[in-house]
Amino acid sequence: MAITAVSINLFILYSRIPHQYINYPLDKIIFYQFCILLVAICYYFLGFFSGTILGQGITGALSLIGFVFGLELIKQNILDILNNVFNNILNNKNDGIYYQSFFVRFDTYSHWLILDGFVILTTFLFYFSAQYFYQRLSLEERGNYLLFPKFRLPISLVAGLFTAYSICGNIGLGSSSINLLIRYNILPGILVFVITFCFFIVLNNYKKIYEKIGMIILKPNNQLSKK
Repeated sequence: MAITAVSINLFILYSRIPHQYINYPLDKIIFYQFCILLVAICYYFLGFFSGTILGQGITGALSLIGFVFGLELIKQNILDILNNVFNNILNNKNDGIYYQSFFVRFDTYSHWLILDGFVILTTFLFYFSAQYFYQRLSLEERGNYLLFPKFRLPISLVAGLFTAYSICGNIGLGSSSINLLIRYNILPGILVFVITFCFFIVLNNYKKIYEKIGMIILKPNNQLSKK
């Protein structure tokens, strides 16, 4: 489907747009579409890996959608940081232009090959990690949100931090005044982190919580029946 979409995209581009308005050569456009295809494949294997460690279909899919959406929200911040690092290494000045992706920022074949190599390595990492954890699945954890107990606390912490940064954006440093704390989104970020962290803790331990609530409800009934 992705290859078909790329073909249709190129066909529309070169059949409907006059060539004098196209600044890129055809081979470079095809290479760029290939880069996009590799990123899409990497996202697929991210879902493959997530499906191995997540035991619930609906909440797992919603978590993955939320992760990708949050990544889009903070993508420009990440690109700005990486651009500054690369500009310092290459002794270039930061031009302050908004870039949609790293492939647009570094518009050369050599840079694209390096980025493609990184995407391919990440894809293989997701694939072999999924194979590794699949061999260690336990039926006792069936139906839980996370199928590996050791991951529950770290993933809850990471999810809370990631959600707080994605939603609240610039979490800067300021003085101790409440106005500055609100202005720099520190207090909203802490609030979002606490809510998200508690949500994942409940999601990961809902069976235990359900059993304890059931015991609390049934305990008075058992006492009445004894009387």
